[in-house]
Amino acid sequence: MTDDRPRPRYGEYAPEGWVNPVATDDAAQEARVAEQDARPTVTADARSGDGASTAPPALTTGRRVDRVATFALIGLGAFGAIQAVARAPRYAESQLAQFAQFDADLSGFSSSGALQTFGVVMAVFAVALFSFSTWWTLRRLRAGRLGFVVPLVAGVVFSLVQGFGAAAVLMSDPAFAASMQKITDSFFS
Repeated sequence: MTDDRPRPRYGEYAPEGWVNPVATDDAAQEARVAEQDARPTVTADARSGDGASTAPPALTTGRRVDRVATFALIGLGAFGAIQAVARAPRYAESQLAQFAQFDADLSGFSSSGALQTFGVVMAVFAVALFSFSTWWTLRRLRAGRLGFVVPLVAGVVFSLVQGFGAAAVLMSDPAFAASMQKITDSFFS
C-alpha cells in the first residue's frame, strides 16, 4: 500500500491554533509565548501525583484561631469519650450516688440494670461519635473550611442524648419518681 500524498512537514496537519514550536520567526515566537501564558500553571505538588492541583492556602489569623479552637475541642471530646468509657462499669452506682447526696431514698429503685445498660450504650456512643466527628473535622480542615463547628455540635449532641436518656431511665422507675417528689415537696414547703 502506497500513499501518494506528500509527506507532511512538522505540524502541517495540526489542529487549528497550534503553533509550530520549531519556527524561528518573531511572530511564531510571540504566539508561543502567548499560548504558554494562557495555559494554567502546574505546581510541583500537582506533578508529584498526590491529587492536589494547588498549594494549600496560607494560614491567616482566623484560620489559626479556628485550628486552635478545633484541636482544643477535639481534646475535650477525647477526654469526654475516655471518661464515658471509664465510668461505664459503675455508671448506675455513680448516678444513684449523686442523688443520695440530696437525701433521696432510693432503696426501692429497681431500674439499676437499665441504668447500667444505658451507661454502657453511652460509652459506645461517645467513642463512635468522637471518632466520626474527629474524622469529619479533619476532612473539613483539609478542605479549608471551618472545623470547630463539628466537635462543638458533637459535644452538644452527646450532652443532650446523655441527659435526656438518663432522665428517661431514672424517671421511669416509680421509686425514683416518688423520692424526687418528696425532695421537691420538702424543698418548697
